[in-house]
Amino acid sequence: MSLGGASDVPHEIAWLHEASLMLRNTEKPVVYAAAGAEGAKYLIAMAAAIAGGFDNLRRRPVITLFSEPITPLVMPSVNEAVVEFARARIPIAYVPGALPGAAAPITLAGLHAVCNAECLAGIVLAQLTSQGTPVLYGIHTGVLDMRTGNVCYGAPEWGLGWLIVGQLVDYYGIPTFGSGGATDSKCPDAQAGAEAFMNAYLNAAAGINFIHNCGTIAHGSAGSLEMGVICDEIINYIQRLLVDIEVNDETLAVDLIRRVEPGGSFMAEKHTRTYLERGAILHPKLFNRQAVAGWKAKGQLSTREEAKLKIRSILQDHKVAQLPREVTDQMDQILKQASLAMVKK
Repeated sequence: MSLGGASDVPHEIAWLHEASLMLRNTEKPVVYAAAGAEGAKYLIAMAAAIAGGFDNLRRRPVITLFSEPITPLVMPSVNEAVVEFARARIPIAYVPGALPGAAAPITLAGLHAVCNAECLAGIVLAQLTSQGTPVLYGIHTGVLDMRTGNVCYGAPEWGLGWLIVGQLVDYYGIPTFGSGGATDSKCPDAQAGAEAFMNAYLNAAAGINFIHNCGTIAHGSAGSLEMGVICDEIINYIQRLLVDIEVNDETLAVDLIRRVEPGGSFMAEKHTRTYLERGAILHPKLFNRQAVAGWKAKGQLSTREEAKLKIRSILQDHKVAQLPREVTDQMDQILKQASLAMVKK
């Protein structure tokens, strides 16, 4: 998904320009919203141009629709995009995002009672249109700060909501769409790190399958490249935390302990080297483990400053695989058609 929005094109099709830029610059699948049935057709056509036709797009979807209701319990006309994606049999993430105490009960149980009904209704719409359409279930447990009126992405209730979602889909047997890495902080700082880790870890621990929002700051109103890089490291740590601890004769290493004897060293043992190579100890990609003297000698950089340097390196060195000219021409034509049809004159 996008960390930013296009402001130099008409707002009616800004989302399609954003999707176009992402599809041109990554080989990863893209999740994005579409403006109703008409917008969905343009987005599907653009994805099909990249995939090499609609049949190829169904076999390997490069786009997933993000859609949501209006809580409480309203399915707006923009959800007609769900019908179009279901007809094309392309994945759909149907993700209610309620505000407890405003659009839904303030209790987590009551909020999820409303949003579960909404989510199942969206999935049923997709299946009634085309049975077997791939779908993702998700509920964004938004929190409305009653003092400021802001929607909070870093609230602990947001994380608890994903634990509820994980248990619900264990019952339903449906893949899930989640949100980890977001923060209410306005910059990559201690608050951002704590909230991003909390959200990402609770999503992963709940078994959520598809987790977005890494790099999102200021309660969803902005994106930070530095925070995106920091979230990459957070994910690195979480993946290590979720690995099963293997306990067997080889890992217990009782014979090795006996052989080394009290007061000995395991540093030069083959067992140490073998398990180091297998990832027994995580080596950070960003976070600093240098001694203080070494850290000072290299400029006493903060994590945010280290992240900024990494971003500059990525932007300088990363090479995007170019799409064939006929594909980009086709995408430009779709954008032009959408502009003529959807932009108010």
